[in-house]
Amino acid sequence: LAQIILHLLPLLFIAPILLAIAFLTLIERKVLGYMQHRKGPNIVGPFDLLQPIANGVKLFIKEPILPSTSSQILFLLAPTMALTLMIMWTPFPMPIAFSDMNLSILFILAISSLIVYTILGSGWASNSKYTLIEALRAVAQTISYEVTLALIILCAIFLMGGFAMSNFILTQQLMWLFVPLWPMAAMWYISTLAETNRAPFDLTEGESELVSGFNVEYAGD
Repeated sequence: LAQIILHLLPLLFIAPILLAIAFLTLIERKVLGYMQHRKGPNIVGPFDLLQPIANGVKLFIKEPILPSTSSQILFLLAPTMALTLMIMWTPFPMPIAFSDMNLSILFILAISSLIVYTILGSGWASNSKYTLIEALRAVAQTISYEVTLALIILCAIFLMGGFAMSNFILTQQLMWLFVPLWPMAAMWYISTLAETNRAPFDLTEGESELVSGFNVEYAGD
């Protein structure tokens, strides 16, 4: 029983993180709204705190639509593969991880690099020239900033002396690596914004001049 509880402990860390992400997106939308002289979300619940829940319910009740000219199998396989790759590396950075691989950092970098195939696959499977062009833009941007992310994390690996994720935790028991590596931390923050296609690096979605980007066909009513 103790072993089962020990293996379930990472889930106790993952659940609050997922919940926090839901409300961080709400904060982001509110901040962007005030930056653009508008209120942003202000309807659902007190102080719009129920907006993330409403968004989740809306996504679940949407009707799945498959474009008739698309590659049906790859159209469904691309987002499924993206979700699977995202879940695969999630347990490793936890204080009590499911597995402590000697090269866990390299494993995470390798898994994150495979995301470009899901982006390219989703754009190509839609069988639309616009989604394919946007997929190529997204892949080019993702690959470009993966190099900087790998070089930045390599500097931290030099300080830790190993590629195991547990070394990260042991090294930062007395002082966060953010303190001696603050220039690298600033570059890491900028690179992650570009890697995740967040503003001002949202060229791949381009909401101001495009409908959505490579995922424009993934919609429902």
